[in-house]
Amino acid sequence: MFEQVTYWPKPKWIRWKTFEQKRNKINELEKQYWPMAIAQMKTTFGDQFMEYL
Repeated sequence: MFEQVTYWPKPKWIRWKTFEQKRNKINELEKQYWPMAIAQMKTTFGDQFMEYL
């Protein structure tokens, strides 16, 4: 979740179609995860959590 899946290398043993499907699924899940994680961190650390980024 800290390194973007876009930059992951394709393993030799997996087909391109399968790799792209799995990578796209991870992208979808991360798009759902980050808003929830940020909301939780703001609840935990306060509203100033994202001020400095």
